Amino acid sequence: MLWLAASDGRRLRQPSRPISHLDAPERVMKVRFEGIDESQQRAALAAFPGGGRFVLSN
Repeated sequence: MLWLAASDGRRLRQPSRPISHLDAPERVMKVRFEGIDESQQRAALAAFPGGGRFVLSN
């Protein structure tokens, strides 16, 4: 596997868990918004392209 990543001009360490292949299904990610209620959070996810892979973290 090839790994190359940088931030602020410095090389990042390789993550401890493997990264999915490009043709693999995307992993579900938990997200949380600050300052808006749950119904507004759900609306924000619904409006976001690709928002189906995100779930709200309670």
